[in-house]
Amino acid sequence: CTLTNGTANGTVISTSIAKPTGATINRTISDKLGEGLSVMDFGAVCDGKTDDTDAFNSAISAAADQDLGAGGSVLHKVIIPGRECLITGTVNLLTGVWLQGTGETGTELDFTENSQILFKNNSVNRPWSGSKLSDFYIYINSADSNQKFPIDMATNQPANSTVDSVQIENGTYYGIDIAGNNDTINNVMMQGVKGIGIRVGQGMTKGDNTDPKILN
Repeated sequence: CTLTNGTANGTVISTSIAKPTGATINRTISDKLGEGLSVMDFGAVCDGKTDDTDAFNSAISAAADQDLGAGGSVLHKVIIPGRECLITGTVNLLTGVWLQGTGETGTELDFTENSQILFKNNSVNRPWSGSKLSDFYIYINSADSNQKFPIDMATNQPANSTVDSVQIENGTYYGIDIAGNNDTINNVMMQGVKGIGIRVGQGMTKGDNTDPKILN
């Protein structure tokens, strides 16, 4: 099967070729799809009404593995489409996974006060392995002092993890909780924060265990 400019010929998937318009290299479809998984592949509807929490967790679990490559530098990507996805519970961001949207004006996650993305350590064969969260907008539907931190980088004290190009708004009470080793927050915007925007080092007892970088 050859897939060129949206036209498919043949049906043998194992030898199917994908070549986008303007590309110079033929690649198999299996190789192309291996670049990342989509939450849509695991049941996410992303219509702004259906709860997509379980689908997000299933996609992340499928992408995570036990060996991240030399130095733990290889992140397995889970893609969120440029749609509105409803999250009502906890999304567990496992070690070695990069959860990526299409941009702050493309991917919207609708949160309640019980919604959260939790950086959660899991068993991997490489030390100093991290996770990454990037390129989407979080809309808080309602929030008070009982709200969970929408992004929790503190509870499990992740190492070498990153939040990049994320916007949180609509009267959130909290923003990001961070406490770990060599973690980074970059290009994050929060509007209308009622309580704490970024909390650093909560629950840590040794200063050398918390060295976050907060940029831009």
